[in-house]
Amino acid sequence: MPAPTFQVTKCAACKRDRWHAITELANLRASGVEKFNQEHPGYTGSLAIITASTWLRVIWQGGKAADSRTVWILGGEFARGTIASDIQKAIAARTEMPGASLPARIRVDWKHREVAHVWETGLQQDLYDLAQDTHHHPVKCSRPKCSAPLFIATKLPRTYCRNCKNWGISQSKQRYEDANRGRHKRGGKKHA
Repeated sequence: MPAPTFQVTKCAACKRDRWHAITELANLRASGVEKFNQEHPGYTGSLAIITASTWLRVIWQGGKAADSRTVWILGGEFARGTIASDIQKAIAARTEMPGASLPARIRVDWKHREVAHVWETGLQQDLYDLAQDTHHHPVKCSRPKCSAPLFIATKLPRTYCRNCKNWGISQSKQRYEDANRGRHKRGGKKHA
């Protein structure tokens, strides 16, 4: 099988955590775009990093909008739209057609009896893997002030990310103590 067309470079965190790049992108703020691009060059392909981040936040929320954004990313529709626009401009200007063509994304290896989809970007590969993986689920942390609220959970239901888990436990204990305060009087039961 031919190698993927995207550059596979993994930062140290990606080597420890399979889902690091996609969760970092989902939680990305505009100020972190350059750093993300340095750590994960080519990860989003021709899709702007900030656009990919916004779309991933929509995907994390679920629903029909998530479905359509996933199809756009996996189908490479953003790239096809750019190529189609370039072709239309070349026709209008009566110049040569651009050298880019729509990529052949299916590879067949008859010797090994394999048919494979070849992803153009690391984002497409990770999103596809996440959609197919029944043991990992995109979840939003319930702590209001979580610095990275979008994460991948391995067990459901899971309401807090790894960093906020202890905070969630302390909140649960506090709610229990508040609800049960005053129910038990000192001195135990009185016998008649």
